[in-house]
Amino acid sequence: MIRCLSGKGSKQECYITITNLSFGEVGVLWNSQKEILRLILPRKGREMRTWVRECLTSVKVMPPEGKIKELVHRLLAYDRGKEVDFADFVSLPPGFGGRILQETGRIPQGKVATYGYLAIEAGIPRGARAVGRILARNPFPLIVPCHRVVKSDGFLGGFSGGYENGWLKRFLLAREGVLFDPKGKVLGNCMLKTKIRILS
Repeated sequence: MIRCLSGKGSKQECYITITNLSFGEVGVLWNSQKEILRLILPRKGREMRTWVRECLTSVKVMPPEGKIKELVHRLLAYDRGKEVDFADFVSLPPGFGGRILQETGRIPQGKVATYGYLAIEAGIPRGARAVGRILARNPFPLIVPCHRVVKSDGFLGGFSGGYENGWLKRFLLAREGVLFDPKGKVLGNCMLKTKIRILS
């Protein structure tokens, strides 16, 4: 369930701006304070407007304004293959979850990190499972590029992209320059390495 709240927790009017990218329709959900609440990836087999009518009945489809318009411009630039900084568009929560999303935002295009790598960078060396749970609920995919996080063996792992078999995750990574072996594993030179060794 998506709630339309301001940063202070008060209920707000909600809007969605729908943008066509090369891999499908993306929805930017925002409130009357122009705070970005969520980025919604393509829904498999369904138009975004149909999904909004069925699942977000109180949300109005609107053209972008102000900060939202700039975000749409950057999404389109990203879709054209440019390296884009999204860091100034969203406010991340405090605590471990916020640190994980922040570290995820630092993964450069053309590279991936493992769940364990992010746990170490966030100061919780044995927190890989917790990292996975946090990223599964990431409200800002693409903005916070959770598609750049993979399993420790180099296979893709999960992604909330709305497509089966990790198609969208692999598509995004390949377009960003990440290389795969014939089995679908990310090649080692594309993976970020931590300098900390965890003792078992």
